[in-house]
Amino acid sequence: MTDDKQKAKWRADFEKQGREAVRAMVSNGRGGPRQHYEEAVEWLREKEIEDGKRASKAERRAQMIYVALALIVLIVLGLNLAAFGLL
Repeated sequence: MTDDKQKAKWRADFEKQGREAVRAMVSNGRGGPRQHYEEAVEWLREKEIEDGKRASKAERRAQMIYVALALIVLIVLGLNLAAFGLL
């Protein structure tokens, strides 16, 4: 079993190389020892999960902005109708 220091070193190397380089290494089977390959796959999986969470947060923010804009439009419309005595 590989120790935590070695795994931390590999992960630091993955960060330096970047996602595409690590993905190419894994895809081409150039992962080195099995533990190194497995750590690379796990690191890529974690990065994908992080991206999914980040995208989900961005989608929620966008939805909240749309809701806020819709409320503003309704308030302005209501105020205009009230000002002209149509309400």
